[in-house]
Amino acid sequence: MSHQSYVVGAGSGASLESNLAQPMDSRGNADQGMSISVNTSGNQSHSFDGNTNQTTRSEVTSINANEGANVTSSSGTPKSFISRGDDLVNYKGIPTQAKVLETMGVLSMNTQGRYEFNAEASPEAPKESQSEPSDAHTSFAMTESENAEINNLIPTDLPPNSLSAITSHGIASVISGDYSSVINSLSKSSGQSPEQASATIGKVMEQYSKGAERYLEGTVGMNKADIPQFYEWAKQNAPNDLRGAVNKMVNQNQFRDLGKLVGQWAQVTPPSEEWLEKSGYKLGKSASGERTIHIEGFGEMTVKSAARSRFI
Repeated sequence: MSHQSYVVGAGSGASLESNLAQPMDSRGNADQGMSISVNTSGNQSHSFDGNTNQTTRSEVTSINANEGANVTSSSGTPKSFISRGDDLVNYKGIPTQAKVLETMGVLSMNTQGRYEFNAEASPEAPKESQSEPSDAHTSFAMTESENAEINNLIPTDLPPNSLSAITSHGIASVISGDYSSVINSLSKSSGQSPEQASATIGKVMEQYSKGAERYLEGTVGMNKADIPQFYEWAKQNAPNDLRGAVNKMVNQNQFRDLGKLVGQWAQVTPPSEEWLEKSGYKLGKSASGERTIHIEGFGEMTVKSAARSRFI
């Protein structure tokens, strides 16, 4: 999958725990609504307003879905229509799979086998989810059983003030990679040996890591192999964003900011040569030795330029 398929917005990242909400480095407004125009059957178009969730119809003579909606295939190729469940549509600043938007009542399949935007969502369906956010990234959360498993790992006699300090140390440890401080803090506060405290922290981190990976793979659409590279980039280039997303993930059970940080990473990280070759792109090298790629209709350019232009 092309990294450009991961573009979720510009914002914040993810990891362990903290009680202080960190403001995101706002390089863009990911919550800003968007307008989408898609040609459907005949010469009608549907214009969808992400702020009001309203759709209007109009007569058109051209297709501008790619221009307005930023529709891409799962491999990152721009498209002028939505025909597959894994096609990505930039919905409210976040690339969301068409099949997810279908379950949300935003899209439906027409008789030509293409997705189109619904004129209006049914007020009756589904009743049990009416109070939930209408956004796959916002609504993603760890389950009650996952949270219970984490809570069971925390010593019951741990003073609240100590827990607050331990979570702060945990945040710093995720960014720095040095866990000695959080281990010592837990050991002194709980009476656990350093070995026991280390094991406890390791298990807690494992649970949050599993939740984050489930979000990144299932909702953002990342390849599992890209996740370690993304985290390393975030630690080096956006540590404050990573710290802020950790806080929301742990204290508010919200993962959206992690997805926003993936968007920043994707915009500056071209796909690997292996992915490009598997996807059928013709690669070469410039006179200076920089890797180049042939883009149909545009000729040869550097991979970095192609990524910046969102050709790959």
